[in-house]
Amino acid sequence: VALQDVQEKRDVKRVPGGLALHEYANVYFHARNPMMSRQRDESARLCVLRISTDILFIPGAVITDQNAASLVAGYDLVLDGTDDFTTRFAVNRACLGAGTPLVSGAIGRWTGQVGVFGAQPCYRCLVPEIPPDAETYVAVGVVGALAGVVGSMMALEAIKLITGAGSPLAARLMLYDGLAGTTRTVGLTADPACSDCSTALRSGPGLAGGGHPSRS
Repeated sequence: VALQDVQEKRDVKRVPGGLALHEYANVYFHARNPMMSRQRDESARLCVLRISTDILFIPGAVITDQNAASLVAGYDLVLDGTDDFTTRFAVNRACLGAGTPLVSGAIGRWTGQVGVFGAQPCYRCLVPEIPPDAETYVAVGVVGALAGVVGSMMALEAIKLITGAGSPLAARLMLYDGLAGTTRTVGLTADPACSDCSTALRSGPGLAGGGHPSRS
């Protein structure tokens, strides 16, 4: 887990590039046990250990193209809840190279989405380039309760992948509208021009899932 934000009394200084698996649980952790002026990974570690000492928590570094592969190596599953597309792209490439399934979650304002991505198609099929006017939650804000909803959806997908239960959101994207209280799922297809998975990585191991929304 690579977390670069520092907790302060009135503000959280967000630094792009951290793999913030702790992101969705931030309100819960710090409401229960505020630890001001700590690095997010250290704050998360101490709070997680209060819940269970059986949890292995390994802090990491800022995720980059140079170190993403080594950070992902050795793990069976990756959950990405970061708010930075450069980091998401690096994690996607690392997961492709390792053949590791990727559970991706995103939130903003009142909406959220969850998908499971694998060998081909991949997350980059869905988001080929950084959107020029991307509404990240740092830029536009987010309703706090939404983080818990989408974070729980990501956790459920992880449990399904680990246990082999049900059908994971492979080749599908679940969209949640908090204002309307509705969910819908769109089918996804691979982008044949994808810069990540349409190359030699297409033959690598992993779980299929990701891509452009289909008409079905």
